[in-house]
Amino acid sequence: MVNLLINEEIKKMNYFKNITEPNEIKKHYRKLAFQFHPDKAKDISETKATEIMKEINAQYHQALKVLDGSKFQGFKTEYTYKYNYTTEQSIVDKVNAVFALKANLTVEIIGTWLWVSGDSFEVRNQLKKIGLKFSGKKKAWYFHTGYYVKKSKKVFTMNNIREMYGVKIIEEDEKKGGKSQNLAIK
Repeated sequence: MVNLLINEEIKKMNYFKNITEPNEIKKHYRKLAFQFHPDKAKDISETKATEIMKEINAQYHQALKVLDGSKFQGFKTEYTYKYNYTTEQSIVDKVNAVFALKANLTVEIIGTWLWVSGDSFEVRNQLKKIGLKFSGKKKAWYFHTGYYVKKSKKVFTMNNIREMYGVKIIEEDEKKGGKSQNLAIK
């Protein structure tokens, strides 16, 4: 009976209320995952954290699905957002798997790419098993779905990429339990 009450309470929460852009929804998801993921949450039971994350995941997909076909202003041009459950869920799964490593890593989602940096040497084999690849030039692990072909010979640093697409960095801070920095460029 108690679990039913908790589940109903969780389902009443609207975690993505008043967020109307795909990038903002994704940034907010990362913040919520850092706060409520069962491997990160400190103030709630693992069972409750798991239920909360299930609801957050469902609401995340619903919030993005509603925006399918909507036009948004990108860094340089206007674009039409296309919701793809498989792509979005693969990013969610990778973020959850990286958080489960409990390592001192920084997780960034830039566009549809997941970037992981920090003290990754000790967990490099686990990152490979998760499906991430290492970029020696960027000194970071990455994941993306679909096919990608670079269209120019220009070399982009991680900071160039962050400036073009905007990013919210979530990193572990032992003293405060977590901190985030907004680096979205307008």
